Amino acid sequence: MSFAGESSWRASESMPQALMTALYLRDAAGLDVSVATIVPPLDPGVELDARLALHATEQAARDWSEWWEALLDPHPEISGIPLIVLDPILATNLGGDLRRLIEAGYDDAQTWLSERSRTYAQERTHGPRSDRVLITHVTRAVEQRLGRRAAPFRLRISVLPVEGVWGRRVRPGHALVSRRLRADGEAFRAFIEPVIEELAEG
Repeated sequence: MSFAGESSWRASESMPQALMTALYLRDAAGLDVSVATIVPPLDPGVELDARLALHATEQAARDWSEWWEALLDPHPEISGIPLIVLDPILATNLGGDLRRLIEAGYDDAQTWLSERSRTYAQERTHGPRSDRVLITHVTRAVEQRLGRRAAPFRLRISVLPVEGVWGRRVRPGHALVSRRLRADGEAFRAFIEPVIEELAEG
């Protein structure tokens, strides 16, 4: 879902395949990862898969953390391509243990992801229209406070099926939010408004 303002700002909201796949593999394999922003466990949770846990080595966990950080950066030139499989930039640094984990769990991850994506799409489609255009409303309110149009900005909102009412800004123009936070209009607005205000100020 994308939003376009009267100025050159753009915002997009999605449940990204690459991030979802990485989180599934983390939880299903029981990887003990260390990242700058700790993302809660998936909700509903996935069971530990003994077949994947065989590949949950310390090296795989270190490589997963690097892979995750790379996935948070925008890659518009390969939009729509499964990043795990085809992106040579991201794949180059994947160690053997992590590659084997991805190969072993990729199909199961996509089956799981398909159901989560379907649920998310239904939530967005059947939600109140005012909720679906909340980003536009927030940006217009910020513009009114500033007394001018927003400076050009790009904002990417990644909605993740993780536990709790949770959100983190992981890049200047990229925020991760849980489905529960996104579904709570008041809480989501309180989270995203300062992000938009900073971006709009330029």
